[in-house]
Amino acid sequence: MEFSSSKTKTTCEETGAFTKVIAQLLEGKYPDLFTTERLKKNRKKRLYLDYVQHGQNKTLIAPYSPRKTEQATVATPLFWEELTNNLSPDLFTIENVLERVWNNGCPFSAYHEARHKQPIEQVKKLIE
Repeated sequence: MEFSSSKTKTTCEETGAFTKVIAQLLEGKYPDLFTTERLKKNRKKRLYLDYVQHGQNKTLIAPYSPRKTEQATVATPLFWEELTNNLSPDLFTIENVLERVWNNGCPFSAYHEARHKQPIEQVKKLIE
């Protein structure tokens, strides 16, 4: 996740605080859907919000990175309308992900335009 502001730089501590607040808000409001529980066995079918991994000296996988799986899956960005109960990581592999982007486009295609329109300064004040 990248935050950009024309007025100031956003620090690692600020982005960490932001991701933590968002994770806690989602988990608090929708406890049946989201969790910050690190142990897989305790997550059940909830989506894991790994805000801890968004810290200094942590590594993240980039969009469209191949994963080390039997199916050769790819970390694939999705459009909101693609989120269904039938969704499976096995649907996105090195054999089909490029064709998917050609046919459907990329959810990140407008990223650089949108990031300059985000109210980062207001969000920072709310978190403080």
